[in-house]
Amino acid sequence: MIGLRTKINLIIGSFFLFAIISLYVFYKQQVSKTFNDTHAFMSESLVDIKEMMGIVETLTDSGFTKTDYRLLKPFFQSKKYYDTGYPFLIKRDGTYLIHPWKEGSNEAQSSNHIKRLSYGEGSGYFRYVFSGDGRMKWQYVNYFKPYDAYITVTFYEDEFFKNLSELRSLLIIFVISGVVIFLLGTFIVINPIVSAINRIKYSIGDVAKGKTVETINIRRRDQIGEMTNSINALIVEIADKTRFSNEIAKGNLSSKLELASDDDILGKSLINMRDNIAKSNELEKVRKLEVEQQNWSSLGLAQFGDLLRERITNMDDFTYKIVSYIVKYVDASHGGLFLLSTEGSNRNFLELAACYAYNKRELFTKEIAVGEGLVGECFVQKETMLLSDIPDTYSMITSGLGKSKPRNILLVPLKTDENVIGVIELASFNPFEQHVVSFIEKIGQSIASTITNIKTNIRTAQLLEKSKEQAEQMQSQEEELRQNMEELHATHEEMSRREKELIDRIKRLEEEKEKLQLQIQSSKNSE
Repeated sequence: MIGLRTKINLIIGSFFLFAIISLYVFYKQQVSKTFNDTHAFMSESLVDIKEMMGIVETLTDSGFTKTDYRLLKPFFQSKKYYDTGYPFLIKRDGTYLIHPWKEGSNEAQSSNHIKRLSYGEGSGYFRYVFSGDGRMKWQYVNYFKPYDAYITVTFYEDEFFKNLSELRSLLIIFVISGVVIFLLGTFIVINPIVSAINRIKYSIGDVAKGKTVETINIRRRDQIGEMTNSINALIVEIADKTRFSNEIAKGNLSSKLELASDDDILGKSLINMRDNIAKSNELEKVRKLEVEQQNWSSLGLAQFGDLLRERITNMDDFTYKIVSYIVKYVDASHGGLFLLSTEGSNRNFLELAACYAYNKRELFTKEIAVGEGLVGECFVQKETMLLSDIPDTYSMITSGLGKSKPRNILLVPLKTDENVIGVIELASFNPFEQHVVSFIEKIGQSIASTITNIKTNIRTAQLLEKSKEQAEQMQSQEEELRQNMEELHATHEEMSRREKELIDRIKRLEEEKEKLQLQIQSSKNSE
């Protein structure tokens, strides 16, 4: 038995196949004939115009003169082809000699003129798209040598198709034949199933409108019956999927849905929607938590920045403010700040600068050698240490306070670039989350930088004071040296005076000695 769908396909397919083949054959024949007739007619018409122009040229001076224009202009204006076709005359250099509105203008660079030039001194025709309205036009050209110009006629393509009355008659015949065939097919095949299709149509329409629909009670043993069974299954599936969607809308993301088959795309999409909603809810929770953590860190950094910008007059108070702020902000049980110290000792050790525990300030004196214990190890390794389940044997700065020991320890090195100046130790009963660790590491850098600057300022002030004292001592020594120089200068002047007196006495003695020698010599000579 041929199925309903096959019968309908055969009838409709036969009708359209017959109609398409018939229309194609007649259309091709008529179009071909129309084109051929039109091209032949236009070629003959251009030859007629050319002969007329030859007569005018013979009667007038050589070339295209004003007399030629006056004689040919009315002739060109009287010619008309179809509804919009008209002849015009254009020189080979692109100048319009005769044209309804372009006379004197030039279009040497236009694509149409380039096509005209391709025919040389011959004739031809070509098809192009008119830029004015996007419709197809034909242009026929014939070269007229005395004017060195082309006789040209142009008109719309669809104008010479208006005379295809035979084709329209054939189209009517084919349409009537197709309608008769279709009506016969409808009467023989479709009428018996119209009532069943109507019932199915109403049910499908209600389903499409989103209404609650009862199953269709139709029993047939053909494709209509199979379609009815499929629609009934669809109605049941839609009801089940509607229930599932309502459960999801209520927030019941644990609701289950049985797929109609492995190809149940809608069911899989609804399950994917439920899973994606659940996933989106989880991602939203995570994102909200991340935003809260970022806001918490940003607020903490801002508040801590205000603390660091306060005027610092005492290092002990400053370190206590740091530790107490951190402990309170991260909700720890206690915290300590260890700074590297080498003053008054040949060894490096970490000294407890400040301690805050259980909402009060604690005073301890504690030193830890570099590399000793977790604090010393953190200092040497230059890395953050996070420990949980601390054994009772671990010694913390709050041991001896009489409180129960926290089980989570966080140690963060205070680094400036790669130099470590100390360690922050925090203890808590609750685990330290990663955003808290990151927050402590960030402010640890600020603490290290600030403390380094403070110590540098202190050392600078000490050096300035020492330099001032040394300058005063040097000034005192310079005054004493000046007095000594003055005394030495006076002594030198006195010695110079005595030296001069002595030299004068020696000279006098020398003179007296010479005189005495002369007297003695004179006496000897007299004898």
